[in-house]
Amino acid sequence: MSIWASTDGPDVEALDGHREAANYRAEGEPSIHIDVATNGFHELVRLALWNIDSTGQMTGPLDVCALLPPDAVRALRDKLSQALGDS
Repeated sequence: MSIWASTDGPDVEALDGHREAANYRAEGEPSIHIDVATNGFHELVRLALWNIDSTGQMTGPLDVCALLPPDAVRALRDKLSQALGDS
């Protein structure tokens, strides 16, 4: 049983960024789910990346799991906003 609880709403879907898969363009079907989760034991936020198949089902083991403290979450938010031109 996991101590992590995903945030509300669907997972974030992403394209595979490897050159062979997407050639650095926004083409193809999403093949990665990014799950954002928290728990009541500490202030860390978990970002978990899972490969998904063409039906949207997770395949294989967890690919990447990053635990971010609050300052890192804020820095990531700021970097994403900057990349979108929001800041």
